[in-house]
Amino acid sequence: MAEAAVSFLLERLADLFDELEFHTDVHKEVERLQDELRRIRCFLRDADAKQDEDERVRNWVSDIRDVAYDAEDLIDRFIMNNDPLKKKKNHFIKKCTSYVKGWKQRSKIAEDLMAIRSRLQDISASRETYGIQNVGEGTTAAGETLRKLRRSSPRGEERDIVGLEDDTAKLEFSARDVLQRVIRQIASPRERLETLTDEELEDLVYENLRRKRYLVVLDDIWSTNAWDCLKKAFPVDRSNGSRLLLTTRNKNVALHVDPQTTPYDLGFLSKQNSWELFCKKTFIDGTDTSCSPILEEIGREIVERCAGLPLAIIMEGMSVNGRVKQCRLHDLLRDLSISKAKTENFLQIPGNENIPSLTRCRRHPIYSDSHLSCVERLSPHLRSLLFFRVVSRVRYRYFIGRNVYGFCELSGVKFDYITRNFKLLRILELEGISCSSIPSTIGELIHLSYLGLKETNIQVLPSTLGSLCNLQTLDIAGNLHLRIIPDVICNMKNLRHLYMCGHSGGHLRIDTLKHLQTLTEIDVSRWKQNNTADLVSLRKLGIRGNLCSDTIKIFDSISALLQLRSLYLRAEGAEFPSLVQLGSLRSLIKLHLRGGISQLPSQQDFPPNLSQLTLEHTQLEQESIEILEKLPKLSILRFKAESYSKEKLTISADGFPQLEFLEFNSLESLHEFKIEENAVPRLESFLIVNCKGLRMLPEEMTFVATLHKLVIEEMPKVFVDRLQGEDLHKVQHIPLIKFI
Repeated sequence: MAEAAVSFLLERLADLFDELEFHTDVHKEVERLQDELRRIRCFLRDADAKQDEDERVRNWVSDIRDVAYDAEDLIDRFIMNNDPLKKKKNHFIKKCTSYVKGWKQRSKIAEDLMAIRSRLQDISASRETYGIQNVGEGTTAAGETLRKLRRSSPRGEERDIVGLEDDTAKLEFSARDVLQRVIRQIASPRERLETLTDEELEDLVYENLRRKRYLVVLDDIWSTNAWDCLKKAFPVDRSNGSRLLLTTRNKNVALHVDPQTTPYDLGFLSKQNSWELFCKKTFIDGTDTSCSPILEEIGREIVERCAGLPLAIIMEGMSVNGRVKQCRLHDLLRDLSISKAKTENFLQIPGNENIPSLTRCRRHPIYSDSHLSCVERLSPHLRSLLFFRVVSRVRYRYFIGRNVYGFCELSGVKFDYITRNFKLLRILELEGISCSSIPSTIGELIHLSYLGLKETNIQVLPSTLGSLCNLQTLDIAGNLHLRIIPDVICNMKNLRHLYMCGHSGGHLRIDTLKHLQTLTEIDVSRWKQNNTADLVSLRKLGIRGNLCSDTIKIFDSISALLQLRSLYLRAEGAEFPSLVQLGSLRSLIKLHLRGGISQLPSQQDFPPNLSQLTLEHTQLEQESIEILEKLPKLSILRFKAESYSKEKLTISADGFPQLEFLEFNSLESLHEFKIEENAVPRLESFLIVNCKGLRMLPEEMTFVATLHKLVIEEMPKVFVDRLQGEDLHKVQHIPLIKFI
């Protein structure tokens, strides 16, 4: 995180040259600070990865991060304070006043940048003062191995150590764990073993074994380095009959431990013993009495491949015994992520936080009305404020169907407080939050790069949105009551992603947005108002409306977008016109068509590189399937609601040669599905959802050998029972079958 903070600060310093005029002193100070940051960044690449293992490194990295944040705040506030001054040019006195103020501010930032650089130099110097200059060696497994092997011992001979950079498996596990376990078994230590150093543990083992007759067994020593880190703890005295027995999978380890002794090779299990061990690990009763002849044949093939190796047989047996195959660590990973985010001052999760932690926080989420009260305690340096709708997708559909949008309501007063007090915000996410209007002060958040207003039930957008010159993403999708959008989006020269709501009307100019890459759900009337040939960066486009009105102009404008990779077309009020012109879109890989289609274009008139196709309400017939199955690069095909109108759907022989994913979703008319010989030879996943009329899967499913995932969701009980009973043979070769 510290390296990321420093890298971002370097970008912000570079932006200053483009945005503002500096006098020489400021210019030089910025360059000096950039040089210092670049030197520190090289070291941070190692330090960031090792701070979890060394508190000194962790504190040093934290200091660097704090300085980077302070410098970032300094730059952002300077830009914010200078922005209004650019506009005061209508009066001579105001011009003079602005010039004086600007000169003072530039002098002040030069001093502040000098202070920042001085702090960085002090922190950099402290690295050597506190002995953390060799972070490259670190305390990872490889570094710990290196440290232990270099350590001198009064009982052992020194050896030259060359090139021990590679990690040794499980070494960090062992040196302490093994010694502690040995001590507990051979003595009753009074000391707390956890408080002893590695050297003290070695001495304790050595003294307890010295002049005694002992047998110590160390199981599964993986590497020579592992043994080298342990051997100093064991006295070398063969005269009293003491012995040390090691097991290892690596014969070289055994020869390294004692070159004068021939290692004892354990023999392999016989076929019968292998089968008995496999049955113990596979079947509940530990025998093959409950095993069907078919399963026994498969099981014996598995055992034969294990070649008599006990561990391989055990692992194979456990993998097919019907026990839990997945371990989901959601809560553990969540807690770990939250802890890490809090430690690095990256994100504060609402809860029992104290006021100091909130004032240092730079990113904060809000989950419910009860968390709104903490907004007034947040730091004015806040960069991200995220409002989340905590509700399941099913409940969300229920509420939306009843025009209930907000599960957390943001009042106009609270919204105004946010826009007036968090001037450095870059991310403001309000998806699903009820806020009928946006205050005009939103235009003062000039650093904002992301504004999420999806499904917020807003009715009015202020014209001050046009002041957000740094905005890169604007999301206003899903707002059914938003009718008028002010014609100011054309001023957002840096906008890259615009997610529209297709219901609003009025003129909207967008052809000035040279960097626009995503434009979704724009009404076709607005699309026609613009010179869309200027949208040279557009990669993803979604258009809805009556596409039969001025068809030639619409499709000519779309076909001119040579960089387009994803296209969504929704025909409203009439069927789709001819789609032949889409064939010129050579970069298009994703196509989503929603609306009636009387005739698909021929195979040659489809985009040549199309790999993903979604159909919805298209009412296609079998003739269209015969066209689609010839598309040479189609790998993903989704049939959504009412996309197919006939009772029977057949995939012809050799059809869909590259198809990997197939979805049938809400096809009410479909009763029968058939696959002919050699069809879908690459199919890997098949999803069937809510197809109430579908009676069964085709017999030919048995021959789709590549299929490894079948998902059955919201299907009738009769269909599910049949698939688990008399039709089981059709799908029993599929490794993963899910019923939802």
